[in-house]
Amino acid sequence: MGKYLALMLLLASSSLWASGGGPWWEYLVQAEGGLRMREGPGTDFPVVTLVPDGAYVRDVHGMLYETLPAARHWEANDGNWTLVAFSSEKGVQSGWVHNDYLRIPETSIADFGCATLIRVSRLKTMNPEQLTAQIPRPFVLAEHDINVVLSNGSAISLIRELQSWDLDRWESDGDGACRVFSGQNERGRLRKQEYTVLGKKRHAWTLEVAGF
Repeated sequence: MGKYLALMLLLASSSLWASGGGPWWEYLVQAEGGLRMREGPGTDFPVVTLVPDGAYVRDVHGMLYETLPAARHWEANDGNWTLVAFSSEKGVQSGWVHNDYLRIPETSIADFGCATLIRVSRLKTMNPEQLTAQIPRPFVLAEHDINVVLSNGSAISLIRELQSWDLDRWESDGDGACRVFSGQNERGRLRKQEYTVLGKKRHAWTLEVAGF
C-alpha cells in the first residue's frame, strides 16, 4: 500500500515519557482477595489502596520519580517490589506492590490491539480523555525507538486522529502485524514487538500510518 509514514501527533503541549531503562509496562495482578499497594517497598509501610485481583497496574519506571510521593522510599527497595500506578474511580494512585503478585499479560497477536483501535475510533461521542485507558500500552510511534512511549497527552491526540478515520475492519498480515481499514483504504498497521529486558519478556505496540 505504498510507503508508510510515521504518525505525527505530538502537539507542543504533549510530552513523551522517556527512560534509559525502557518504557513503562502494564502488569496483571493475581492475588486472591486483592493486592495491597503500599507507600513504600515493604510490609511495614501503610497501605495506599487494595488493588483487586485481575486488575491491571502500570509500572511507572518511565515516569519522573520525583512526581510520585511513594518514590521517596525507593532506597528501601530490596528488588522484590515495583512502584506502580493504579487507575480506579478514586483516580490514579501510586504505590509499591510485591513482584510475586504481578504477571505480564499474554497477547500473542496484534489483532487484539487492532480490535481496540477500531473500538476506540467508533466511540466518537466520548471525549478522548475518557478513552486513553483503552489504548494498548506501551505504545510507540513508528519514528521513535522502543525507549520512548506515548504520554497520556499524546494518546489523546492519537485518539482524536483515530476518531476521524472511520475504521471498520482489520486483517492480519501474517508477519505479526495487523492492518486497519476504512472501507477499501488501509489506514495503518499495528505491530506487537517482543523483546527481553533483564531476563523478562516485554512487548510494545508500534503504529505506522499509511502514506497517501
